[in-house]
Amino acid sequence: MKELLKALKPSRQFMENFILAIIVSFLFAGIIENYKSKEGLNTLILETYKNIETEGLLCFRTHNNLVLAYTTYAGIFLTEGQELNKLILYRENIPLDYEMWLKALIDSQQNQSKLIEDLKDKMQRCYSEFYLESEELAILLGKLDKYKRILKDRRDRINITYKQQQQKLRSITKDFNMQKFIDFFRYGLKSAIFQNFLLKGEKDWIKKFDDLSEIQVILAEYEKKRFEIELNTYKKLRNLYLPTLKRKITGGFINFIFGSKE
Repeated sequence: MKELLKALKPSRQFMENFILAIIVSFLFAGIIENYKSKEGLNTLILETYKNIETEGLLCFRTHNNLVLAYTTYAGIFLTEGQELNKLILYRENIPLDYEMWLKALIDSQQNQSKLIEDLKDKMQRCYSEFYLESEELAILLGKLDKYKRILKDRRDRINITYKQQQQKLRSITKDFNMQKFIDFFRYGLKSAIFQNFLLKGEKDWIKKFDDLSEIQVILAEYEKKRFEIELNTYKKLRNLYLPTLKRKITGGFINFIFGSKE
């Protein structure tokens, strides 16, 4: 019996191998858990990047629509000035249905003004969200310092466009009461206030409509410059993120153990 028990007693080598196997199992289990944790982080990084791409496209589309809206607004002011000139020249022969056309033109101008304000608000909120998520991604990827440098360059260049825009706008007349003109059409073409205006033949108003049109052209011009700055910033951020994203997301398990430590 003693000899049987002795034969069944595990050897020292067996015990060492057994203990080593347990240790390796625990180590491997730890690696697996750590890998899962890193995979969760990579998923968060990928989702954040996808959100940035989606948000960026929305911002650029809205910004481009704002540029187009300013251009359309310029055309409306130009048309209003031309129609006002016709009223002065042909006040004795104004068609009966002409008043409806002019009121429709004024409505178009007011609707365009509201559209511009809505687009500006939507664009600002969109860029705020875009850069907030971009900053979060920069933190996750360890690129915050480079991100801040890119954003500073963006801010400086945008500030320059606003200064240049203001310099151009200063040379254009500002003493124009748009509400006064709108009120003419609210009273109607046959009203005494409008007839009095036509009799005076205020030609300087035509020039003011040209100025208003030029203002919108300038706003469109500099909004386009800011659009290009935003697009250029987006490209710089993309170039900053993509190399690290490719390593982190496509490396897989083997790369996790043996590959980059980023």
